Amino acid sequence: MDGSLLFIGCKKIKVMSKEKFYVYLEDESSIEDTNFDSYNKGTQLMLEILVEQNFEFESFEQYENIVNDLEKCRDEDDVEDVMYNIGTDYIDELEVHIAWMDLMFPRPEKSPYLNYAE
Repeated sequence: MDGSLLFIGCKKIKVMSKEKFYVYLEDESSIEDTNFDSYNKGTQLMLEILVEQNFEFESFEQYENIVNDLEKCRDEDDVEDVMYNIGTDYIDELEVHIAWMDLMFPRPEKSPYLNYAE
């Protein structure tokens, strides 16, 4: 994600070699999430999608609750439930649960059931 872009919901910006993740709230305040890099890659992906979609958090507590819910996800259905509660378009239109699954459980590049003769 390009740190020079301004996002309304959250923003990741590069400072030297370390990225900072900022959470933007509906009251137009911002708070740095110093724990962002410690979240699993699936949680980071979902938060970055919320950034791209200009999602605004009601409060930092709401943000922390969403992070906690995402960190507990163990499969596609769990992520679908969390993201659907944030907004139905994340599942119905963007299918973010599939992107989460692809990141967390990557598939092999080649099928073991096909012949790849050169």
